[in-house]
Amino acid sequence: MKIAYITGFDLLRYPRPLLFYKYLNAKIYRLRTIVGHYLKPIRSSPPPVDKPMRSKNITNLSVPKSFIDLYYNCKRIDNTVITDALLYETLYKPYLEKIDDDILILLNPSGVISAKFLNKKKVIIDLMDLWTCESKRIHHNAIDFLALKKADCIFAWSKAILYYLKNIGIKCVKYLPFGIDLSIFDPLKADREIVYKKYPELEDKIVVGYSGGFWLVNGEDATGVTKILLAFKKIEKKLDNVVLVLQIDNIIYRIANRLNIRNVIYVPPTRFNHPFRQALLRIMDVKFLTASRYPAVYFAERTTMFQYMASGGAILAEKTPGNSGVLKHEINAHLIKLNDIEGLAQALGKLIRDDELRESLGRSARRDVEKYYNWDILSKVARDYINEINEL
Repeated sequence: MKIAYITGFDLLRYPRPLLFYKYLNAKIYRLRTIVGHYLKPIRSSPPPVDKPMRSKNITNLSVPKSFIDLYYNCKRIDNTVITDALLYETLYKPYLEKIDDDILILLNPSGVISAKFLNKKKVIIDLMDLWTCESKRIHHNAIDFLALKKADCIFAWSKAILYYLKNIGIKCVKYLPFGIDLSIFDPLKADREIVYKKYPELEDKIVVGYSGGFWLVNGEDATGVTKILLAFKKIEKKLDNVVLVLQIDNIIYRIANRLNIRNVIYVPPTRFNHPFRQALLRIMDVKFLTASRYPAVYFAERTTMFQYMASGGAILAEKTPGNSGVLKHEINAHLIKLNDIEGLAQALGKLIRDDELRESLGRSARRDVEKYYNWDILSKVARDYINEINEL
C-alpha cells in the first residue's frame, strides 16, 4: 500500500504531512495544476524532518467570473468560488493522475473532486479546520461540501469537527488530532538561558504570555488575543513580579502601548520549533489560549494548544467545543467562559498566586501529550485508520 500526501500549504507553517512521511513512508506532493507541473515539473521530494522545505505556490490562473459566481460568492480557502473552482479541479486531475499511489491524502477539500475521478484510488481529506465563508456561522462552499461528501473518509483534527461532520451525514470520519512531534519540538529540553541572555529582565519573574498565530477576519480578532491585553490591564497594578510576553504580530504590541500596559515585552515571531521559541514556552508560567466564535477557531484543537501542553506550566484557556475535547478544567488546564474578560483576569490572578496549581496543570498536560498526542502514538492510529479505509 503506497500513500501520497498532497498539500497546497507551506510545510514550514503547516507541517502535518511530515507525520505521514516520517512514520508511514508517505510521499509528499505539492497540489498544483497540470499547467504548473509542465511549466516547472516536480516530483515527490520528501523534506528533511528537522528543516521542512518551502513549497512553490500553486499556478494562479485568471478566470473570468460567471453569472453564478456573481450571485453566489461563498469562497473556498483558495479564494475560488464555483466556476473557477471547477476549472482548477479540472486542471488538478491530469497532475494527480501522475501520482502512482494507492491512497491519496489531501490537506483540506481542494483537489478532492479531481482525485475522486481517479478510479482504484482511495481519497482521504485531512481536514485541518472548518473553513467557512461567514465569520459567525458555518457556511460551506458548495464545491467544498461536495468534496466532503465524496471523499472515502475524513481525518478530523478535532473531536468537535468529527461530531459536526457525523451530524451532517458524513459516514466515514476519524479523529486524528495534530498533536506534537516531540522529536523535533520538546520545550522541556530547551535551554532557558537562551531567553535570559536576550531578555535578562525576565529572570526571577512570573512570566505569562502568548506565542502563536494572529489573524483578522472582517477586521475582527479571530484568535481573541486582544482580550489578553484587556485582562492583564485590569490586574497589572496588583502584580509586582509579573511580566506579559507576546510572541506575535507586532500589531498587538502597538495595542498594548495604546492601553499603556507597562510590564509587556514583545518578541518577534520565529518558526514553530525554533530553539528560542521552545525556550520561551518553557519559561512561561501561564500560557493564554484565547478564542472566538469564528468556526475555524471555535471548533479547532489548535496546534498552539498542543505546543503549550508539551512545554509545562499552566494553560489558561477560553473554553470552546474544540479545545474542550482535549483540555479539562483543573486537570490539565484552567478553563473560563468565552469572552469573559473579567473572568480571564480573575483566573490569571489565581494562577499567578498558586504555583502548585500551575505546576500540577503543567504536569498533567505534558503527561497527556506523551500518552495520547505524541506523533509516535498518532502514527499508529493513522496507520490503523488507513488500513481500515483501504478495505472499504
